[in-house]
Amino acid sequence: KLDISDEFKRTMECLKGNDDKVRVVLNKADSVNPQQLMRVYGALMWALGKVVRTPEVMRVYIGSFWDKPLDESHDCFNLFQNEAADLIEDLNSLPRNSAIRKINELVKRARLARVHAYIISSLKSQLPSFMGIKKKQEKLLNDLANQFQKISKEHSLPQGDFPNATRFRSILVNQDLSKFPKLSDKMMKKLNAALATEVPQLMNLISATDQVKGTVATTEAKKNEEENPFFQAGGNWVVTPQQKQSYDEKFRSLNLNSAGLLAGDAAKQAFAESNLQHDVLFKVWSLADVSGTNSLNADEYALACHLINEVKFGKQLPAILPPNYVPPQMR
Repeated sequence: KLDISDEFKRTMECLKGNDDKVRVVLNKADSVNPQQLMRVYGALMWALGKVVRTPEVMRVYIGSFWDKPLDESHDCFNLFQNEAADLIEDLNSLPRNSAIRKINELVKRARLARVHAYIISSLKSQLPSFMGIKKKQEKLLNDLANQFQKISKEHSLPQGDFPNATRFRSILVNQDLSKFPKLSDKMMKKLNAALATEVPQLMNLISATDQVKGTVATTEAKKNEEENPFFQAGGNWVVTPQQKQSYDEKFRSLNLNSAGLLAGDAAKQAFAESNLQHDVLFKVWSLADVSGTNSLNADEYALACHLINEVKFGKQLPAILPPNYVPPQMR
């Protein structure tokens, strides 16, 4: 179903103001071919554009999120997996986004309070002490647009922080500006200091907390992995222990330099036996040289041998070395 129903449209209208909290999922995407999926996605984005009034295009997660397994033979299988990972990451970040949203709301209200305080103070300061207060107030309220510009320049306030002049005038028309309390310079200094220094400190605190959580999570995951009775050091490396043992024996038989590394003419001779083209070997060397020293240690040599074998079996070399290809001791 490509159209947006009236019920769904009314639901989205009820969520107005909370658009950043909405997540859209295009489910069961593996039930159609890529061409049909492209059409469905385009139609969905067009329909959402008429309902969700946001400056940015809404993010739509494409995949298959139900009790049936994902179709591994689908041409977009890798895309669906990446989309699912992005959605999980997005959901995991909700607590952080909630904290940021609260800070943004606090900043918005603080800036609005600051502008209101400066407006009332400026208008009150222009009123006469005794006679003609009401007439002067009426004149000022009729000139609110110019008053706003004057206050904006005087206090270096952005125009976007100011309220709607017509609505603001309708609220103040029944108020006596002379009865408002005097503006406290001390309180305004505290407010400006909070916006300039304390709010950024809060944001830095959130970032620092995220880093600590990430470190703790990584440490815990590594600890749990190592406590597994079937754990093997480097067990998640693409090179198996049996292959590594074979590659190590061959590595020790090569003409290594004084540092025990494979480099120069010895490396050319070692890899020439693979009978691969020069440009392929160039890329293999670039990927395997994880340390960037233009020489290979035993782990890097094992990785190079593994890449060569993959090419021989018809597999394409990766553009960037995947994490599980990097030798465990060099991560």
